[in-house]
Amino acid sequence: MESTTVRCMRHGHREFVLRWDERRTTAADVRRIVEAIEGDVARGVRFTPGAVVRVGWLPLRVVQTPSRAFTLVEPDLSTLPPRWVRGVDTAIAHLRGQVDLAARVGLADLLTHPSPEQTARVCSHAGGQGLVLDRRAPVGVDSGWFVGCGCEPGDDARLTTLHQLVAQFPWIVDALALPEGCTVACTEAGDALVWRDGEPLGGRAGVSIATRLARAPRPPLARCVGE
Repeated sequence: MESTTVRCMRHGHREFVLRWDERRTTAADVRRIVEAIEGDVARGVRFTPGAVVRVGWLPLRVVQTPSRAFTLVEPDLSTLPPRWVRGVDTAIAHLRGQVDLAARVGLADLLTHPSPEQTARVCSHAGGQGLVLDRRAPVGVDSGWFVGCGCEPGDDARLTTLHQLVAQFPWIVDALALPEGCTVACTEAGDALVWRDGEPLGGRAGVSIATRLARAPRPPLARCVGE
């Protein structure tokens, strides 16, 4: 499927044609991105090829199509380095998962999106189907996240980018926008228990990656695009 902006030309700007998969994404969520782009252009933003548009935590790039319209490509975080793919499906799915988990534990207004290029500390013993994540305050390129197996951080913890981390453990994506002070116990099956400053906040059970990427009848996201 494709959705097209219709209000950019009136401001002397090229229109965008966004590609998306109706099996994974709702038209309402794509429309939020379309409206955000139209709003930016109306406020005087001028996009050029190579410019970055953030949808949730993912940076999407502006590229020119053969028809000279603009479109967006998103990174495939399962590959190193990332492969850029035309579409917005993964960015919307990740944002959906992050908003869903935060809302379930009462932290929807405190989302703190990192970027895939930021770093995390990872315990050398982390692996398997369950992980425990702790977040301190982000500083510069440090996302604030420590990923471990439930033990205290040791001297053998290594630094890695969140991109590399998600390529290895894709099920942790939903937790990555939770704010500092959060601890998350999560599994590959989609189970997640969340604490903040030591206080239990609740959790979510059994939402698999496949389920999250499938289209579901939900209201549109309140916000999709970050400036």
